[in-house]
Amino acid sequence: MNTCGTQSEQAEALRGKIGKLLAELSHLAERSDLPPRPGGFDSLVRRLMEDAYTVLVLGEVNRGKSTFINALIGRDILPTDVRVCTSRVFRVVHGASDAYRLRFEDGSTRTITLNDLPRYGSQAFELDEVNRGLDQAIRWIEIETDVRFLPDGVVLLDTPGLGSMFASHAQIVQRLLPLSDAAIFVLDSDNPITRLELDVLEQILTVTPSVFFIQTKFDQHNDVTWKEQRRRNEAILKQQFGDRLEDARVWPISSTLLRKAAPDDDLYRQLSRYSALAEALRGFLFRVDGWARAAAVLAIADRYHAVGRRILDERLTQVAEDTRQQRDARQQELVRHRQEFEQDWGEHGTLRRKLLAQVREICDESRAAFADALREGGRIELAHRKRIAAVQSLGAAQELSETLADELVGDVIRELRELGLDARRRCAELLGPLYDAVEPITVPSGADRLTIHPLSGYRAAARITWLDRIERLQLDEKVITRLIDTLIVGFSPTTAILAMVGGLISLASAWRAAGHELKMSAQQQLDGDLADLLGRVRQQLLAPVTAESTGGVAGEHFAALLRAMTEAVETIAQQKLREEDAEIERLSAVQEDETLRLSEIDRISGHLAAWISIDHQIETCVEELRTLDGLRRVPSRVN
Repeated sequence: MNTCGTQSEQAEALRGKIGKLLAELSHLAERSDLPPRPGGFDSLVRRLMEDAYTVLVLGEVNRGKSTFINALIGRDILPTDVRVCTSRVFRVVHGASDAYRLRFEDGSTRTITLNDLPRYGSQAFELDEVNRGLDQAIRWIEIETDVRFLPDGVVLLDTPGLGSMFASHAQIVQRLLPLSDAAIFVLDSDNPITRLELDVLEQILTVTPSVFFIQTKFDQHNDVTWKEQRRRNEAILKQQFGDRLEDARVWPISSTLLRKAAPDDDLYRQLSRYSALAEALRGFLFRVDGWARAAAVLAIADRYHAVGRRILDERLTQVAEDTRQQRDARQQELVRHRQEFEQDWGEHGTLRRKLLAQVREICDESRAAFADALREGGRIELAHRKRIAAVQSLGAAQELSETLADELVGDVIRELRELGLDARRRCAELLGPLYDAVEPITVPSGADRLTIHPLSGYRAAARITWLDRIERLQLDEKVITRLIDTLIVGFSPTTAILAMVGGLISLASAWRAAGHELKMSAQQQLDGDLADLLGRVRQQLLAPVTAESTGGVAGEHFAALLRAMTEAVETIAQQKLREEDAEIERLSAVQEDETLRLSEIDRISGHLAAWISIDHQIETCVEELRTLDGLRRVPSRVN
């Protein structure tokens, strides 16, 4: 059964309903003087509604990777001559007019021309004098053009061919995959998947299981031959990786036939099998990432709706008390609650100081763990010395020498990224007591709806703490990571990592450019090279922590997390105090005027009724998401 089209159509309809739901939620919240939505929520919503995906494209030299992308573009832009093999990443995106840019690691750009692409993208350019004169390492080369056949919303990152001299596999995986939503892995109909490709896939799976496989050049073989090659590739992938891959199916494509197709030419699109591949890719991207976006947005929207209902319920209860004495008692209770909250979470609050001390401890521990991994005799050095000790021939030693810097940089980036993610999770969990103080949710009867795996399940009339939600959300890594990032607003882990990567990439490039021909004992020289490289990496990333220094580039990564957490706590606490003041003032205003009090009862009752009416819309969206969850587990068939 082919479900990709059904998935795409239903996902698009669901996005429209969620957009309408959120617009109405915002309108009613503003009209009812309810607190604003969580600070990082808008970025989640934007990613859901844009429905855009960044896809990394990988493949061994001669598999037809660049030819495939040129076929998608509709003209030959990327270099395909193996003699001018690319050493750069190309970022290909839809554009109304042509534009070509170098994007440097510091985010700056330089405009170039179409004719410049082979020169800036070639291996030779890494070694020439012009490149040495660049102020910044090149992150990638941007191509903005009218891409004829690229599915809407998809941006491609085309990587150097695996097995080429300049293909830094570890760098590609650790540096670029975290910037991507999924990867396309290019095989062909000539030869089965190789050991090198399996090794690279093993590295990829340390970052993501979301790999979409294609097989080029089927038009160069008869049906029996290319289909047998595909069957063999799929069998190897399943045997090697099992359920560690999201999807081990391989989709055929003829770049040659697609290149002949005009925009309105259905014949060649069908003959090239592009139509089926594009539909499958959209379905795949929804399954591996789009569903998690919708799940995260609905989880927060539902929580926000529950909080808003509680606030309106409490307001109505406050103004509807029968006697002045009861209303006075209610107001005194509000004042007392505000005082207690300020004592706990205000500028000098005891719980606030305790939380931030724990955050500082986490950041210090993470920085120390990174330094320990990089120290002389540390985990990273020992792993590379083990590889050196396993070298059995001069040829293997020379090959290791050529990739040593890039592999080391990849390991360093992975170490910092994993420590950073762990620190963010631990910090987010520390926000639990603060969120419980701000949002002690009592869910109204009948609200037990978010039980879609892996969304948190709200239980009727039960108090759900933040830690409860964290535990449930851990069932889906993508959902929980998105929700954590909405909590620590102002901290971009990707930006922080990229700030470090620029210097490391320059270091690795300079190392390769210098050339390191083995002349003495191979292992002895490799040991010396490793010590030299690690010394340079430590010099770039580590520094003593002083009153003036946070401990080098890596230390600044965790110092930025501490600052973001401090700002998050301040923002949440101040917002809550403002809300408490507004509620006290609102109740005071109706104390002396019975007519105003009755009018306020009617007004709040209307707001509450309108707010409750949204419940059905949320339920509908959740039910549709549940249906899509079932569909995404039923993959379409490859013909």
